[in-house]
Amino acid sequence: SNGGYMLFEKHEHVGANANASYAVYTEYDYDALRFDIQLDNGNSINLRMEPFSSHLLLKTWHHITGVYDGDFTHIYFDGVLVASSQTNSLGNIKNTNFPITMADAFGNVDHWDGDLDNISLWNTALTQSEIQNYMNCPPTGSESDLAGYWNFEQGSGTTALDQTSNG
Repeated sequence: SNGGYMLFEKHEHVGANANASYAVYTEYDYDALRFDIQLDNGNSINLRMEPFSSHLLLKTWHHITGVYDGDFTHIYFDGVLVASSQTNSLGNIKNTNFPITMADAFGNVDHWDGDLDNISLWNTALTQSEIQNYMNCPPTGSESDLAGYWNFEQGSGTTALDQTSNG
């Protein structure tokens, strides 16, 4: 891979056997959106949606959701299911001590040159109906099973504040 834009990740970039939990990113040389997870049992699921650019409209906000339901991974784009993993892998998403990062880059690509807003991390698999609901009415920060929520309304410089009590 020649690189891409990391939109949201808990991943350490230190080589082929990187310490990872999850990542949502674009893959430059494949025109793909990826949702990768590493499970605590050593298994991983790497889901790719291609071609990604055919779904994008310039100067338009888009909503991207990666879901792991305990068996399969799914990518929703603007509330519509666009990709699901073909094989299941049971397990819990691996926890690492590496921090969550947003709008990063890897490989031969500069950092993300776009806007991000209303990023949320959940301890439960959201349904399509819940995803569509949160697209129109973002979380407040106090919802059950909401592990993290960054609305980019508070903070300064390169720091966005988590709006949950988990922050």
